[in-house]
Amino acid sequence: MILAAIAVAEALHAAGGGPAPLDGPRAAAIARPAVEPLRTTGGSRAATTDGRISPAVAPLRHARRTSGVPRRLEVAPYRATITGRGAPSGTLPVTITVRSPDGTPRGQRATRADRDGAFAVGWFTDARRMRPGDVIEVDLGEGDPVTLVIPTVTARTEPDADRVSGTAPPGAIVEVVPRRPRAPTVTTPADGGGGYAAVFAGLADLDLDASGEVRVALAGGHRILVDWSAIRVRMNLGGPLSATVTGARGQPVRVVLVDGDGHPVAMTDEPPDPGAAPDDPHQTLRAGIAPRDALGQRVAAEAADGLWVTVGDDAVRLTVPRLDGTVSLDDDRVDVRSDPGRRVSITVVSDPPTGAPPPSVEVVADARGEARHAFAGVVDIRFQDRVVVETSIAGHVAARSIYLAGLSLDLDASRLQGVWPEPNQPLRVSMEPDSGTPVVRDTVSGHDGRFAADVRGPDGHGGPAPGGRIRVHALADPGRGIGLVVPELTLAADAERDRVDGRATPGGDLRLTLADDRGDRKAPHDQAAGAVVPIAADGSWSADLRPAFDIRAGTLIQAAYRTAEGHTVSRSRRVAWLNVQHGGAAVCGHGPPLSVATAVLHDATARIRATGVTRTDTAGRFSLVLADALGRPVATRAGDTVIAAIGPEAVRQVVPMLAVDVDWAGMAVTGRAAPGAELVLRRPAGNCGDTLWSSTTAIVVDSDGTFRLSMASASPGDGVEVAVLGADGHRAYRPIVRPRIRVWTDTRRIDGRTAALSDVRAVLWRGGQVIASADATADAAGHYRLTPRDTAGAAAAPRSGDTVEVAASGARETVEVVPLSLDWSEGDGITIGTTPRRVVEVELRLRDGRSIWLAAVADGAGAYRLRPADVPSRSTWSLSDIVRVQASTDAARGSDGGAHTIVTASGAPGIPDPYDPNPQPLPGRALLPWAGLRAPPIRR
Repeated sequence: MILAAIAVAEALHAAGGGPAPLDGPRAAAIARPAVEPLRTTGGSRAATTDGRISPAVAPLRHARRTSGVPRRLEVAPYRATITGRGAPSGTLPVTITVRSPDGTPRGQRATRADRDGAFAVGWFTDARRMRPGDVIEVDLGEGDPVTLVIPTVTARTEPDADRVSGTAPPGAIVEVVPRRPRAPTVTTPADGGGGYAAVFAGLADLDLDASGEVRVALAGGHRILVDWSAIRVRMNLGGPLSATVTGARGQPVRVVLVDGDGHPVAMTDEPPDPGAAPDDPHQTLRAGIAPRDALGQRVAAEAADGLWVTVGDDAVRLTVPRLDGTVSLDDDRVDVRSDPGRRVSITVVSDPPTGAPPPSVEVVADARGEARHAFAGVVDIRFQDRVVVETSIAGHVAARSIYLAGLSLDLDASRLQGVWPEPNQPLRVSMEPDSGTPVVRDTVSGHDGRFAADVRGPDGHGGPAPGGRIRVHALADPGRGIGLVVPELTLAADAERDRVDGRATPGGDLRLTLADDRGDRKAPHDQAAGAVVPIAADGSWSADLRPAFDIRAGTLIQAAYRTAEGHTVSRSRRVAWLNVQHGGAAVCGHGPPLSVATAVLHDATARIRATGVTRTDTAGRFSLVLADALGRPVATRAGDTVIAAIGPEAVRQVVPMLAVDVDWAGMAVTGRAAPGAELVLRRPAGNCGDTLWSSTTAIVVDSDGTFRLSMASASPGDGVEVAVLGADGHRAYRPIVRPRIRVWTDTRRIDGRTAALSDVRAVLWRGGQVIASADATADAAGHYRLTPRDTAGAAAAPRSGDTVEVAASGARETVEVVPLSLDWSEGDGITIGTTPRRVVEVELRLRDGRSIWLAAVADGAGAYRLRPADVPSRSTWSLSDIVRVQASTDAARGSDGGAHTIVTASGAPGIPDPYDPNPQPLPGRALLPWAGLRAPPIRR
């Protein structure tokens, strides 16, 4: 795929004598003969291949009187903007239509000219920019419409020659205007072949910061504007390669990484963006461009690789330099390795920032490519700081950041994390308390050097206490390690006085962060606050947050203590918060970590209907299900009250009157609640108390007790949550979920998500007949799982061509089963069978706990194959590392065009499936250090 793309680009480059255009329509337009761009003798027209105007687009209009004022257009096709001037009016409407050369409409906008006759529109075509050959028709409200065919205009910047060149209609007058003080405009005609060149030698120095505008004058006073700019590249090394590219505005960007022999390793194509860079209207700035290999994975660049960057008509080829370094904290020394004689800048970025400019020096690598600098006396380099080394490549920049990660200790979870300099290294973590039994844990650094370890006591309880000593060292080299003395760190919140205080070991830095994500009108944008808090000599600290922050139920308080060496120790608390599911059985919230949480459901007469008990986790979160004496979930009703004891605190929430109806087709939420009640609408609807990646809208119920909200479309499995906030900050919430269906082709399983505790019925159709069905009840989170059975009770497996219909929570969804098969055994290649050209999402679970996600496209025979030779040479994994494969594809037909999925899997069990209403614990789990998750056992 990459080789083919490069071959095409090189062929076009060779044929055209310059950088190849990146899109087909534009390439075709370059070869199109010059056309007369202006026609004002009728209605809409389309450009023919010989440059004439065809009347095939729209019927002719009757001629209308004109004011006699010249009507001119100024078109910037790659900015997708059109400006113009007609008769002064202030009242006449202006309609602008853009059509493809064949007459197909690409976009239309309506506006009004001002009293001077001027108008402007932009960003309205389907591809957010116009293309050569497109036809612009402007109806100014008087006279015949003005019709303009966009000619081919290109601009290539040549900084070494101080020249801007390109193509324009033959004979057209071209003005090249630099964006530089006192730099002259160069005017030149396009020659008979359409070429032009504006030479600035002796007039202005066109360096890598040069940019400007090409203005091409057309018949009738119209103009075409095209931006030009030199390319500037900043490549970020040290890990997967990323690049920041600055170039001409509105142009596509291609970045290709090649090895030392010129063979493509990774590439990416970024579509055109008409937006301008923050400080230059003629440039676009594209940050975080990450080339990917043939399997869609990011790769690291190596010394002597090539980075080829193309922006529109400009191109640059760079060689990746050697650039690396190490930091010694003992003497604040930075050692750099680069190419001999290369100049390298070293900058120390402190965390937190000191307020002064970061100290920076420039060194020159010796004949061995080495250089060093000691910052002693200038800055004390600590863990959590960052050292940036940079070097120039013909004006472009290569940079590498050296992160001094150090250790991070979560006192609540008794969890230690860090980054070891080498990946896949066996490590030993030891904790020696002032008294008691030492704790020893062995772990392994991940592929990126990250590691983690649980440092609870030997009995699984307790954790690091002040004065305890933690050390991490390599098993192969016990003398090489990192140490941390556990500091004192406590915190407590006073919601009445909006005050937080606690204790911390003097000599460190304490940073306090508070956040509130309830989404009500008092906090429309997730109110948050942060402060650096001084620590008194006796170890006490306090922060008075009035009037900046209102501490209330649900407020999250996080304290991060940085030791003198730079390690981080953290603790968090959330003010007790109760969430009760309206019409469901879920209760969740926050309280003190590792404390007992109980909830009792009372009806309006104070009779107990259900109870639930659990413990909060290390972050203080809890979730439970209200159940009767037989263990059956009990749904709450309006008028009920939930009384909860969360640690030492007792809170309550009355279940209010709330009726909600969702029109999925009309994208509207309507319902009834108490007049004047404050509601919060959250999308998408998550599990109880789940606010990650959701947006909120706060409203007040009308005086008649009704409310109505519009919402964006919701795919199956998505939904909305409507919550009623109580006066004390606790809440009752009602999730409404559009049913989602997953059909597993390797088993007889059908699962999905719907509203909590909903009755679910699934019917399996084959050949127009019902062959099996099943009934189930969704759990408290709305997940269901069932197996269809025929009239004899035998389980029936869905097959290709079958239709699965699921009815739940008042909605009905259907999905047609498409072919999907998987052939794989551990250490072998993978073959997926489906329909031709279908896209299949493939998850490869690796032995070390990582997941590789591939977007596989089946060939013309409906097969996708992954063989050992298909894994790119720079991948950090191989087929022998795979322990599980899961493939899924959007359904061929469904109520929402493909949000339901067909799934198949093979191999070791994955992380517990969220659709399993009764997930079973997996034995033999190993710690997954970099994600804080637990990996599944590996079947051999």
